[in-house]
Amino acid sequence: MLGVWGKRPILETAVAKTFRRNRQTDLTFMLMVLLRSLKIKRALSELQVS
Repeated sequence: MLGVWGKRPILETAVAKTFRRNRQTDLTFMLMVLLRSLKIKRALSELQVS
């Protein structure tokens, strides 16, 4: 668990801490994860094209 946590970006870690403090940030957290996965998918598709 500690090793995985160390690899997480600082922003994501901060959001995760805020999420634990305030349940209303659930939506924000989900949006961030969704946007991140979309960026990764787009980057992968661009690599396949070129």
